[in-house]
This record gives sequence, C-alpha cells and structure tokens, in this order.
Amino acid sequence: MTTTTRTALRAALYTRFSTVIQASTADQVRVCERLAEREGMTVTHRFADEAISGGTSERPGYQAMLAAARRGEFDVIVAEDFKRFWREQAEQWRAIKELLDLGIHIVTVSGMDSRQASFSMMAAVMGAAAELDRTEAAYRTRRGQEGKALACRPTGGKAYGYRSTVLPDGAKALAIVEAEAKIVRRIFREYAAGTSPREIAARLNSDGIPSPGASWNRNGSGQGKRSDGKWQSTAIHGHALRGTGILNNPATLGASNGAGRDGSADTPTASSASRSKRPRPSIPTPTSHSASSRRDFGTR
Repeated sequence: MTTTTRTALRAALYTRFSTVIQASTADQVRVCERLAEREGMTVTHRFADEAISGGTSERPGYQAMLAAARRGEFDVIVAEDFKRFWREQAEQWRAIKELLDLGIHIVTVSGMDSRQASFSMMAAVMGAAAELDRTEAAYRTRRGQEGKALACRPTGGKAYGYRSTVLPDGAKALAIVEAEAKIVRRIFREYAAGTSPREIAARLNSDGIPSPGASWNRNGSGQGKRSDGKWQSTAIHGHALRGTGILNNPATLGASNGAGRDGSADTPTASSASRSKRPRPSIPTPTSHSASSRRDFGTR
C-alpha cells in the first residue's frame, strides 16, 4: 500500500486598511492565519499596506506581493476579504489573470476561492460592489467637505504654516504657526525675486530648515514621513491645477491681503524676461483668528 504525502501549500497573507482611523492590520492577520492553519497551509510571507486605498495599484506591499508571486515564492494568497486586494476592477482582472497564469490561488476568509468554479462570477460581483462602494465613499467625503466649507470650517488635510486648533465652541479651526509662516514668507519672497523652486529648496536644506514631511505622521504609524528631513522642489511648486505645493496652496495664498508685512505691494525683481513673466505670488502675513479669518480658512 502506497501512502501519498500531501505537500502543504505555501501561503502569503495580504492585509490592508484605507484610513488612519484603522490603526492596525493585526485583526486581519489573525483571521487569515486561522484560515491558513485550518486549510493546512504554511504561511511563508506577509504583505501589508496601511492607510492606502485599494483603488490604486501603487501600494508597496501589494507590489511586493506581485513581485514575489512572479518569483514563485508561494502557492496561494490569503486575505480577509476581496476588498483588501482591489477596489478597482481594471487592476483586479489584470492581477487575477496574472496570478492564475502563475498557478497561484486566491483565497479569502469571507469565502472566495479561485479553485472553485464559481470564482469568476463571484469576483465579478464582489469587484463591482467594491468599486461602487469606493465611488460612493468618495462622494460622501466630498459632500462632507462641502458642508464644512459652507459652514466656514477647515475641510481637512495638512498645510505647512498651520496647525489644527479647537475653538471655544468646540469647532475645529486653523491657527498660524509663526515659525513655519516665516519660512512660507521667505519662499514667496525668493520666488517672486526670480529664484527657482529647486534653488529655494537647496537654500532651505543648506540652512538646515526641516521640510514639512520631516514631522508629519500621515497614517499614525510613522510611515509617510521624510526620514532625511530634506526639502524637495515639488513641496514648493506643487501642482497649480490641484492647488498643491506652498506656492499654489490656497491655504497659504488665502492668508494674504496682497501686500508684504509692511503693507507695501510685493514687486518681483527677476533679472530674466522668463522669470519676470511668472505669476507673482503675494506674501502671506499672520492674521488673528477672528470670525472673518476662520471664514477664509473654511472656504478653501
């Protein structure tokens, strides 16, 4: 009588959460490990993405998982549910095809299993539901931000030169951080004088001034923080249409009355014709948080 030894499948766990409110993937890991143990799998890899939407494929943990799959380092991927993998159908179907072509199974604690005949149908339903849920969540977020703006309240996000504060009535508002506001005014003066964002960043780094990302803890786990504390030119010029970067952020532009601290109009002194044609940003000046200043902040 011949005894056949069953080789345990090598399993990779994938966990993900989208917002900073969810502080850990530990619960997901626990239930995934439980499923792997029940199915006789050997967990060999763990991949995680924290505070990153499933609507993008640009996730470090996700990309590392795909790279390991291409190297044949495991046989099955285990996640808590289908939404941990994807919330965007184009990437979902591309990745599913690639993984199945590589001979890698997809299993979730919620009951999805690529080894089952019903997998494609279930993937279509779950994928469409996940993408719809993401679309509706984005709509609710925009609706909430609009409500805050109409109520003259900050709509979220970080802006260099400001900090969040709580007013006597319990509402949130923004307060100017004077030490950072001095740097903002310096950036506007140098840019108006014809200095490029790249050169401004180099000067700030030379003077040992920490960049905005040097202290921001974007997702509560320390990730997203610039470990070297250096300024990048993109932090200064940003994107004009998106309103990002210090020179284009409405939060820094909105605090200005169009004049310098002495009340005189800011006049660029660029030496070249090309620089003299650039937009001439005004230099923000500190303002007290009267009702009118809170209104300016809230509508940005």
